Amino acid sequence: MKLLTKIKSSYLLARFYCSKSYFISTPIFYVNGAPHIGHMQSCLYADAFSRIQHLLGKNVTFCTGTDEHGLKVQQAAVRAKKQPLEYCTEMSAKFQEIFKKGDIQYTHFIRTTDKEHKETVQNFWLKLKGNGHIKKGMYEGWYSVTDEAFVPSSQIKEVKEGNTVKMVSIETGSVVEKMFEENYVFDLSHFQGDLLQWLSKDVIKPSVFGDHVRKWIKEGLNDLSISRPKSRISWGIPVPNDDSQIIYVWLDALVNYLTVGHYGGNEFMWPIDCHIIGKDILKFHAIYWPAFLLAAGYNLPKQIFCHSHWTVNHEKVCEKCQPILVVHIVHDYNKMSKSKGNVIDPISLINRYGCDGFRYFLLRASVPTNDTS
Repeated sequence: MKLLTKIKSSYLLARFYCSKSYFISTPIFYVNGAPHIGHMQSCLYADAFSRIQHLLGKNVTFCTGTDEHGLKVQQAAVRAKKQPLEYCTEMSAKFQEIFKKGDIQYTHFIRTTDKEHKETVQNFWLKLKGNGHIKKGMYEGWYSVTDEAFVPSSQIKEVKEGNTVKMVSIETGSVVEKMFEENYVFDLSHFQGDLLQWLSKDVIKPSVFGDHVRKWIKEGLNDLSISRPKSRISWGIPVPNDDSQIIYVWLDALVNYLTVGHYGGNEFMWPIDCHIIGKDILKFHAIYWPAFLLAAGYNLPKQIFCHSHWTVNHEKVCEKCQPILVVHIVHDYNKMSKSKGNVIDPISLINRYGCDGFRYFLLRASVPTNDTS
């Protein structure tokens, strides 16, 4: 009888475990250029994780989407001679097309221009402000248009090119310029201890990336500018009760996960089980995002899975190499980037080798801890 009871209890426990929901995300992808295999890498990891959870009997929410606000998108729309929303709609459709071609079986595709998302972002802002974590004042710092972020002085270096001297970000190599403007500031430094405690639970995989984040935090966190003057960036979500300011594009983008989780609704699905991200946005997801959540009083992500990049020659991608699914390196290794124009088109590879062959290669050849070429 006792054995039967144990078997029954184990069966019920297994059913309960398998019926639990599972929430996984990719980043939402910036629409200032066409999608490439770097975007597909994040999606394929998330798709593989999602399918495993389906096999375990879980109710999976798998979200991806497009990040459609900010200065770079505003500038890209001008170059395309289109209105920002028209431009974003066309670019978002390209991402959806390529994900369909690659058999990415997401359940939610979000756009940051969606009405529901705008409302979620503004409500989240009011929550942060109401909890006393946002103040308005003059902010001075080094700003990178490419990264759409202020860069600490300790992360800036001087570079000479001929007779020209410029300041660049040590981490990304992007040019920075001195900015002095009025905007809203988030007290990021307040959460340094809480973030280290969260990281002690080994939530970032592979663990080498968690080590990077701990190092950044221990070096000291500066308070974060989370708005931009509308006179400089008009394409974005306005700060509630202050139309002169636009909400920082990264705060806007990160809140997409709450939008998908039905933020403020009766069935609030949170915390997320796993964020899949590339290492270039680790700081935003492993420092800024959990700090925002702590400030708003919400639980933190259960896990962040971070992966490295596909790298290519920074000057030109060898056309002959695309058919054999190899990226030719001529001089040095650089992250694939829309703004640099050194990208590989996934659709041409899928058309030549088929969806399964393409998916297998990216999953088999990539190494999460090391850049792949």
